[in-house]
Amino acid sequence: MLNVEEEIMTKAKKLVLVSRESLQALIDNASPKKQQVIIGRALVALLDRQTQDEQSSNTTNKSNNVGFTGADAFSGSISAKYYIKNKSLKDFVVEKWTKRAKNGFARLTKYHKQLNEIAIEKASTPKPVVHQGKGWLHIEANVEHFQHELARK
Repeated sequence: MLNVEEEIMTKAKKLVLVSRESLQALIDNASPKKQQVIIGRALVALLDRQTQDEQSSNTTNKSNNVGFTGADAFSGSISAKYYIKNKSLKDFVVEKWTKRAKNGFARLTKYHKQLNEIAIEKASTPKPVVHQGKGWLHIEANVEHFQHELARK
């Protein structure tokens, strides 16, 4: 029998917060400025999954389906680092990641499974709940709320 944490993680792995189709729709329906944010944050999340060596060299050294593919490693890493520094992306970078391939989807959507894993990890991280009263502040993790939400799915 699974304990509560294992059960929650099992259910969380089955969740689909980011699919290829939902990511494409998000990109298609976003303003140009919002597209920069979507792409920038996704690239940063993928860069974070690269090894330290890969991040330093802007390459992919391991074929492990984590982080960027070899073909995207240099441009993805440089673009992610640019976004971290400037909180924006150049138009040609946005075009590269949003241009539809022969399969009808933007280049960024090939990373939908990893982005889904990242979204689940982020959603499962307890967020502090802040209560303020007579001159004091109390912060607690909202673990119970998340456990309840996962149990419902």
